[in-house]
Amino acid sequence: MKINRKLIRKLIKEEYKRVLFESQQEIGLSHKFSDQELYMTAMNFINYLVQTYMGRVYNISDDDTNKANKFITILNNRIQKAVRYDQGTSGGYGTEGWIPGREPTSDGDIEFMRGQQGKLKMVRNLLLQTLDRDWEIPSGGSGWRGSRSEGFRQAAKEFENVPEDEKPHWAKKDTW
Repeated sequence: MKINRKLIRKLIKEEYKRVLFESQQEIGLSHKFSDQELYMTAMNFINYLVQTYMGRVYNISDDDTNKANKFITILNNRIQKAVRYDQGTSGGYGTEGWIPGREPTSDGDIEFMRGQQGKLKMVRNLLLQTLDRDWEIPSGGSGWRGSRSEGFRQAAKEFENVPEDEKPHWAKKDTW
């Protein structure tokens, strides 16, 4: 049997799908799970952790730690893909006549998807807090620089009505 690049890609893809499906089954999710199912399963797991270990995260078993890490990975992936925009298509003629296009994503759909994304973020952050891994919770900015800049912006609002020469150096506007 000749091994080529195409065969290697196929084998890697099959193995990836197998491992992904096994991890979903291991944490109690169906093969094609919804955001709501993920949310409910993760909340049940958090309740299990709280009741079993009563806040003593250093006593959590390796199996439960692995399960929690799989939950966090799946939640992070799902959070990134939660809001999907579609500009829509205008439609066109095909072999069977006129094929209608897709409608663009409505504002109501976007709000619903953002709500689902918020619920998934909440359960991820709750799981990280339960595991005493608060430092892994993403901040509002882009990394530490974004959150630091946001802090300076908020503090600089206090000096909006103060003359420029009386402001502290960090609150002055750059005039390059």
